[in-house]
Amino acid sequence: MPVQGSGPGPDRPALRAVLPAPAPSSAPAPAPKVLSPVNGSAPKDHTAAHHAPARDLPAAGTGTPTVASAVRGEASLLLVRAEPDPAPTEAGELDAVMDGVATLIHQEIERCGGTVVFSLHALTLALFPADPADPDDTEYPLRAARAATALRAALTASPARADAPVAARTELRTAVATGAVLVSQSLGGSRPPRVYGATVKECEALLALATPDGTHVCDRTRQETREHFAYEEIPGAPVRWKLLGPIDPEPSDDDAHHRELDLLQGVMTHSNRWSQPHLITVLSTEEAPRRRMLDKLGDFAGSALDGAQVLSWNGRDAAEAGPFGLHRRIISRFSGLSKSDPPWAVRRKVSAAVQRLDAGKSCINWLVARCTSVLETSNRSPERLGAEEWRDVWRYFLEAVAHDGPIVLIIDDLHLEDTATRELVGLIARLPVRIPLTVIAGAAPELLRHADWSSDRRFATTVLLDRPSDDELACSDEDCLPVQ
Repeated sequence: MPVQGSGPGPDRPALRAVLPAPAPSSAPAPAPKVLSPVNGSAPKDHTAAHHAPARDLPAAGTGTPTVASAVRGEASLLLVRAEPDPAPTEAGELDAVMDGVATLIHQEIERCGGTVVFSLHALTLALFPADPADPDDTEYPLRAARAATALRAALTASPARADAPVAARTELRTAVATGAVLVSQSLGGSRPPRVYGATVKECEALLALATPDGTHVCDRTRQETREHFAYEEIPGAPVRWKLLGPIDPEPSDDDAHHRELDLLQGVMTHSNRWSQPHLITVLSTEEAPRRRMLDKLGDFAGSALDGAQVLSWNGRDAAEAGPFGLHRRIISRFSGLSKSDPPWAVRRKVSAAVQRLDAGKSCINWLVARCTSVLETSNRSPERLGAEEWRDVWRYFLEAVAHDGPIVLIIDDLHLEDTATRELVGLIARLPVRIPLTVIAGAAPELLRHADWSSDRRFATTVLLDRPSDDELACSDEDCLPVQ
């Protein structure tokens, strides 16, 4: 006997397939009974029961997104926060300014191949997906970076200019993240897509740390677009980069310095293979070719030297960090420190970095104390120690962090640095230790006037990218001081 209330299912066929069919009869089937409501009598007209009007079902292909329409794919996200600075006090004026800003943002995003998926007052999120028709499409991060650059050029223009796109000064913060996203599209395609996933959260985190002076991008976005845009690494966690601007077109083959590049790449490979510290000095009277060479050497270290730890430093970093900035940057970078770390966290992270050193506890404690004393230095010189003791500090510290991979230090504008920074670079390049360490110094030829850059190194290579004048190589008695 079938259970009352059960219905057909995978293991239970429909009842009409189980019960025998009724015998044929010539008598007419009895009329169905009309049930009366519990609290009332039966309708007077049994042949015309009253029913509520039926609702029309939604047409197929419309409605909200469903799970079936969500697709995971690779894409870049551009998150924009743009608001007038200062904000107008009158509501009507504020509405007009924000409408103009929003219109410009939408136009630039669509012009660069993106789609606005979210917009609320000052916040806009744009999606730059990989082309589904082109399985080899890898330029979606480039499209997002170009959109961020175009927005910055348009919205940060002076409102006093006649061709200014908006009539108010705009404070702009932008962030670009690249990775896998879940895109949910409405079945009818009439609504903007929705995006979900860890890449969205990463983009939000980048925007929260972004400043008005540049676009912050994730490490993957930088890797995918580094041939087109210049970047500056931002210390701290998470790993992020500031977009500086487009890279100038590559020079002609006659000026590309291919032979010099091949030579220096071979030197870096040799230093890594034999764990031999080596100093590379790249000299040029012009900044552009020198910086291109340093960028190429940095890219080579990241791609060809397994697990390379690359630290870059230039004159802009020195101006922002102040005295002994490079000293602090080296320890902070290789200890994984951030600016918000309290003193106890700084000591714990530095201690963890040097624990891999094969030394006794007293030596470890001494090294941690010396390194943290450098980090506590801002505008004064570090603790006064002898030259040999400071040499041992850097020797043991770099020997410990080299367990994580080859170390490559790239210091540009060394001729403009102070004496403490030049002494540090020279000291590190001469360390008596067998570790994979390459120090790359970029400078103008006037650096050769300093005697400590002449012949006091056994493992050193100097490359001149252009022919310096006799005046640039001249050495006066004041400049050429003997090495103490």
